[in-house]
Amino acid sequence: MKRQQPGYYLGKHYTAYIQQMRDLKKEEKHSQLETLLINLIAATESEAYHQQCLAAPAYYEELAILYRKLHRDADERAVLERFFHLPAHLRTSARLETRLAKIKAKEGK
Repeated sequence: MKRQQPGYYLGKHYTAYIQQMRDLKKEEKHSQLETLLINLIAATESEAYHQQCLAAPAYYEELAILYRKLHRDADERAVLERFFHLPAHLRTSARLETRLAKIKAKEGK
């Protein structure tokens, strides 16, 4: 099996999937959207580690939004925590920080 280049999923850069994400979201194909986002998160992380650049927070946020919509609170928190487990120099997102803080406050932790 051929290894993917950092930042790529199924031969395309993770940014090439934006329209597909929008379409799946609009069509409410939640399972397919979840699978795609999980793979795109892996692609953005591989690029961030390889190039020592920031990971794209939008994919984490979209997955967190999907989990919130599906009332999957633990999964929402897990995807946000995954983002914040990246080394500090590979991540930045005030919106995700705020979202995670709200979850923790709601849980009383």
